[in-house]
Amino acid sequence: MNTLHNFFRADFTQSAEYLLAVSLGPLSEDCATSFAAMLGEMDPTEEGKGNWVATGDGNYTLDEAEVIYVGNNHEDLPTHPGFKYAVGVRLRPNADGARRLYLQFNDPVTE
Repeated sequence: MNTLHNFFRADFTQSAEYLLAVSLGPLSEDCATSFAAMLGEMDPTEEGKGNWVATGDGNYTLDEAEVIYVGNNHEDLPTHPGFKYAVGVRLRPNADGARRLYLQFNDPVTE
């Protein structure tokens, strides 16, 4: 399984409330659009920055993506241990095979 390590240090806490409410299963069109915006903004790579899309082909598409985990971060996940929560997403396979990514975050910031 090819896990995208682009986001190992990325902090999605600003989207914590949204991410904690995401349902397991295939991403809806609206959810894929929201995820593409988050990933495009937070991707630290030159290739990925701003290039994530909800539908279409390529390495930065969420077409056929599926949420496989929402919950507490733990040592069995390929995430940074400094974060409390994680959301796992299985992406459509590419030439390198199956792919996953993990978004990590802490408790929502309340004002």
